[in-house]
Amino acid sequence: MGVTENSNEIMIVAKLMGIKTVANEFVAYQHLGQYVTDNALSPRSAMIATYALCGFSNFQTLGIVLAILGSMVPTRKSLISSLALRALMAGSISCFMTASLAGKFIIIINNKMVLFINLCKFL
Repeated sequence: MGVTENSNEIMIVAKLMGIKTVANEFVAYQHLGQYVTDNALSPRSAMIATYALCGFSNFQTLGIVLAILGSMVPTRKSLISSLALRALMAGSISCFMTASLAGKFIIIINNKMVLFINLCKFL
């Protein structure tokens, strides 16, 4: 995703992504705020983690969606259940892809984010 090569920061961002998936994004953002306050993350890693945590792909949301869709179409509950984990993975991957693009195109200069697009790298 572009998190700095400091192994501690990589583990922190990975832990935050796990917290987001198992608990929810609000709990993960609370932990992220604490890490930023403690200067455990660089501004770049904190920015990438912010994008990675932004989404509703977690088990709580999955349960809510299953309950709502299952009550709307009770005859298709088995189909909805069989697609649930795939939907969770697709939602997580989309958030992580957004974070990867942010890591690629946004650079931090003097603690300020600057959008940087070098199109020559893509040609």
